[in-house]
Amino acid sequence: MSQLNISKQALHKESARLKLYQKYLPSLDLKRQQLLMERNKADRELQTLRERWQRLRKEVEAQLPMLAEPGFPLEGLCTLETMTTESENIVGITVPKLSRLEIHSTHYSLLARPHWLDHAQVLQAEALRLQVEERIAVTRREMLAVALKKVTQKVNLFEKVLIPKSQASIRKIRIYLGDAERAAVVRAKITKQMREAKVALQS
Repeated sequence: MSQLNISKQALHKESARLKLYQKYLPSLDLKRQQLLMERNKADRELQTLRERWQRLRKEVEAQLPMLAEPGFPLEGLCTLETMTTESENIVGITVPKLSRLEIHSTHYSLLARPHWLDHAQVLQAEALRLQVEERIAVTRREMLAVALKKVTQKVNLFEKVLIPKSQASIRKIRIYLGDAERAAVVRAKITKQMREAKVALQS
């Protein structure tokens, strides 16, 4: 611990500092709780997207097993035509939000392709949509997690370091000042007694 300044002025400054810490901590902790809630919400949204991915894979495996065989070129059935994101403010943190997504489905001759290609095209479009949504959801979740970590570190700094240190400094200063005050009173009494004794001897 650094050298502590022992004085009434130091006590006043340390008390003001402690009051500021205690005033700031509740709002900081509230932000931490809100970020935790939003991070958990982002976790659930990401989990939902990944469950949709699993269902889509199972649907492809069940309904379109022929896609596993070579000879069916599926490239270009769907392409990402437009993707627009906007900024969303969540508890003071700016995260991306998908505002527009357009997927272009390529037209082809019904006679030139097998009949099941229509369904394959629909599923491919859904897969492309999920891919974009998941990428944005991962980014949102990571940004909220980083913000939550930083705020949690600040809360811990206040709760476990700054406030206890300030309280300990205040106790130490008060004890020292109290001891010094009592010592001054004792010295004053001794000085008075010595003065009185000297006067008594002279009379």
